[in-house]
Amino acid sequence: MEQMFETTIEKRDKWYIGWVDAVPGAFSQGRTIKEVEENLKEAVQLILESQREMRDKGSRGGTLRRTIQVRSSRTCASDRQPTPRPLPL
Repeated sequence: MEQMFETTIEKRDKWYIGWVDAVPGAFSQGRTIKEVEENLKEAVQLILESQREMRDKGSRGGTLRRTIQVRSSRTCASDRQPTPRPLPL
């Protein structure tokens, strides 16, 4: 199964650094954007595989699945709602 993930990549001196917000711990670097993207693909694959293995090992009876709601204490500029402005008359 293939999944799509949005990455963030920044140029820092001679290196590019990147991360995947949707996958905690998925960070990487490279000398080119292509290298960072390949490294991030590998990081995400390894993290998801590890999570599946841990889930499968821990699912021997007594497993409970619940949904929780978490409020972030910080907001990003992209999370903020635009301030409504009155329409000109």
